[in-house]
Amino acid sequence: MQKAVENSDSTMAAVLTSDLKQTIDAVEALNNQGVSINISNFNDGSQIVIGGLKDDIDYLKSNPVDLSAKRVIPLDVAGAFHSKFVSSAKQEVQNIIDKVEFSEGKFDVYMNVDAKVADLTTIKKRLVDQIDNSVMFYDQILNIDNIAKPEKWYHIGPGNVTAGMVKKSISSEGIEIINSLDSLNNI
Repeated sequence: MQKAVENSDSTMAAVLTSDLKQTIDAVEALNNQGVSINISNFNDGSQIVIGGLKDDIDYLKSNPVDLSAKRVIPLDVAGAFHSKFVSSAKQEVQNIIDKVEFSEGKFDVYMNVDAKVADLTTIKKRLVDQIDNSVMFYDQILNIDNIAKPEKWYHIGPGNVTAGMVKKSISSEGIEIINSLDSLNNI
């Protein structure tokens, strides 16, 4: 995906909204008016991430009302990932994935491209599709919470941003944050 965005003049921005449906509708309306943006991530009920041309993202940062949004916050990224701007990476990734043999898993894995459980018949296609389709993080978390019903959630990685999104979305009380060897050893 990195190669695909090198010359694309694209970027991403977080969009904070109080009405997700209105913001989604506004993205569609803007695209119909020639603004080139995609919803790259559905993070939670009040936040999406858009990807698009830098000029369009800059305009929306100064005019969040055009997205029915409270704020548009540019992200420090190399390009507009999970959007049409990286579609050219799909064939190369497909060629690599075709060489990999997958086995039946020991536990369910929910894919970010559609928030559904992966299986051997669809996993390769869905891994490729996630390159230029929206990350359905919010739906993914809701599905895990409603279907798998975990008693405990573990956030593994630096920072607490995604942990905060999960906390806002789940019914469970606890989420353990693992962001160092010390925090892992304390579980």
